[in-house]
Amino acid sequence: MFADPLHNEKDVPDLIFLDLVMHGMDGWEFLDSLKIGNNVLQKTDIYILSGFVNSIDRARAKEHPMVKGHFDKPLSKSIMDKILRSKK
Repeated sequence: MFADPLHNEKDVPDLIFLDLVMHGMDGWEFLDSLKIGNNVLQKTDIYILSGFVNSIDRARAKEHPMVKGHFDKPLSKSIMDKILRSKK
């Protein structure tokens, strides 16, 4: 499981692009597995990527405390640049 090695800040990614549709578990289940409030993950920006225009998922992403934003696939270069600039 992804969350198992996240015991200290050096093992934590700065950025996660999370697809909602995955084999075995969806993106929401993945977020639930990360445990909201995990101090180690506070510096990680999580962005939802979705191929579906779904207002329920957009609202859920907007309200989720671990999600920084929601974008439709495919992700454009200009949006990627904007996200990467915000990490500096």
